[in-house]
Amino acid sequence: MTASGKEVLAIWDRNIFPDMNVTWGKYPMNIGHTDFPGCFRCHDGSHAAKSGDTITQDCNACHNILAMDEANPKILTDLGIVEPKTH
Repeated sequence: MTASGKEVLAIWDRNIFPDMNVTWGKYPMNIGHTDFPGCFRCHDGSHAAKSGDTITQDCNACHNILAMDEANPKILTDLGIVEPKTH
């Protein structure tokens, strides 16, 4: 099998779960909060344990927020995505 064939199979294995009736396109993309519920599918306050505890809505419980509402976040330079500004 070629390298590209192996990579396609690896991608398929990460996205298709026939035993669970999950195929490509079965569920909407839940990245973000505008087009789909995103995190709030589960972090909506209505998924409660018998104790009454719900899944937290604190974004930091699952995410490390590296930048928010910044025009030129430093993290992009740190990751090498944007060239550092020279003065």
